Amino acid sequence: MSRKLTSFEVKCSLATMARMPADDIDGYVVVLANGDEVLGLLTNAADEATTIGLLARAIEQRAVAVGKLEDSGGQ
Repeated sequence: MSRKLTSFEVKCSLATMARMPADDIDGYVVVLANGDEVLGLLTNAADEATTIGLLARAIEQRAVAVGKLEDSGGQ
């Protein structure tokens, strides 16, 4: 029987993958997908509203990044 990772271990693993210090992270939402299908979410958010808020903020930040790419001619 395998032991489950603690929430701290999950946070540290995700921070390592994102190349960020674990101390700088207090929450996460990971979208698991196959093609355009969302298969599941991995999160430590307290509730659904927080999860949706975090996803909305991520979409907002990506939209700004795309806008900057378009403004610079895609370079």
